[in-house]
Amino acid sequence: MLRPVTLNILMTNWCNAECGHCCMNAGPQRNDRLAFETIKNVLDSVLEHTELAVVVFAGGEPMGSRKTLYRAIRYCEDQGIATRMVSNAYWAKDAVRTVEVLRELRSAGLREVNISADDYHLPYVPFQNVANVWKSARGLGFKSVVIANGNGPESLINPGYLVEMLGDTPVRTWVDYRGQMVEFDLEPGTYYAISQTPVQRLERAGEELAATTFVPAAKQENLRGRCPHVIRDAALSPRGHLLSCCGFELDGNPILDLGDAKATDAWQLIEQANHDGVLTAIGYLGPYFLKGVIEQIAPGTIGDRCHGSVCELCRTIVTNPAAIAALQQAKDVLLPALAEARKIVDSQIASANEGTRNLT
Repeated sequence: MLRPVTLNILMTNWCNAECGHCCMNAGPQRNDRLAFETIKNVLDSVLEHTELAVVVFAGGEPMGSRKTLYRAIRYCEDQGIATRMVSNAYWAKDAVRTVEVLRELRSAGLREVNISADDYHLPYVPFQNVANVWKSARGLGFKSVVIANGNGPESLINPGYLVEMLGDTPVRTWVDYRGQMVEFDLEPGTYYAISQTPVQRLERAGEELAATTFVPAAKQENLRGRCPHVIRDAALSPRGHLLSCCGFELDGNPILDLGDAKATDAWQLIEQANHDGVLTAIGYLGPYFLKGVIEQIAPGTIGDRCHGSVCELCRTIVTNPAAIAALQQAKDVLLPALAEARKIVDSQIASANEGTRNLT
């Protein structure tokens, strides 16, 4: 069974910024916000049946719902669950106020801070705000402080630029994993890093950004393999829907939106999702496998566009009614392959979980 390991709480789709690459289509004109009671009910339901490694508070901009955010962080801390916040640092306008806010967050129980910094945020959030968070977090006891940098071939703000502007020296050199990471040893007990992620052609980015922004996979075959995020990285949307992941805005998607968690118990939605053939096929077989099945049933449905990531390919499939219809017709091909993959993957997941328990 696929079950959550990470739960992403998308506090709101409001954001002071309206970045061209935002996979959640967040912006100042949007204002859906989660109530604490919805967050608590979903957490309680999930925790009754499984353990969570971390709860991630994101958005939109989670600090736009500050009172609810602090309350939800405290609730997670009371349950012994690690928490992470992903923010653009619009609130970090000066060093004194930044320290005050970071202390409030740490006092509530927040353990990890991720700050988004790239060309697309820069018109809305001065880089100095990012630097304020990076430097002001020192000595406050966070487990990690990470700058999340999305960029493409023509980007000004890349990891090298960030290292130069922050004035810190990396201890380790670049580590290549679909991009690069610079790690810093700035104080004992806190992990500092700059993570690089290629900009993806998802949601708003597909309409607003130039084609040269995106880097397709060197070979489309490189996208082969199961998606490790489906259900395991479940998300709660600002409208209270439980989503299979947080790769892009999924509310209303016929495959990846699991249902309204305000109306139906969250764990019931997860159990129902594990009986959905197309959704579980993404998790056990992967979008690239499904693309092959679709092309057998309805040639030309997907087209010849080159994708840069599994998320891009997944979106192409799950937003195409003809592709979904083809998969629903392909039970004779899909179900035997899914049954075999389920045995293998569930065994691997169980072994990995057992290894983690033994370490702790």
